[in-house]
Amino acid sequence: MQLLFDRRGRRMLFGLWCLGWLTTTLLMLTPLKNPMSVSHSDLVAHFAAFAGLAFGAVGFARRGTELTLLAVATIAGGVALEFAQGLVPSRTFDILDMGANTLGAMVGYAGALTLLLLVIRPAAEARAKGAAEAS
Repeated sequence: MQLLFDRRGRRMLFGLWCLGWLTTTLLMLTPLKNPMSVSHSDLVAHFAAFAGLAFGAVGFARRGTELTLLAVATIAGGVALEFAQGLVPSRTFDILDMGANTLGAMVGYAGALTLLLLVIRPAAEARAKGAAEAS
């Protein structure tokens, strides 16, 4: 929990979040060597990736408005990446993948907002109160 309140820890979590975006982008836009037939078996992976990206923002964002903005950016990024896949050889645009990206981002955002409101903010208030009493 200390990591969430330390400035360096929040910067590290932001860096990991950016690395997650980079990894997701590379995985989605790298041409496939052996393209398989069109299958929707990757919907869970799309959902999980974008849920993780949206949820991960709570590691460094402390306001509900920040989380909301980052969730909207995650949804927009998921939509944009799906359109971009249509421009990559051996990749295809898939509306179901786009839906999985969007739904994942929304679920991740809901989890992040819940964690922020029920765990992080009360812990921050308790820390501030303890620091005020100690001085």
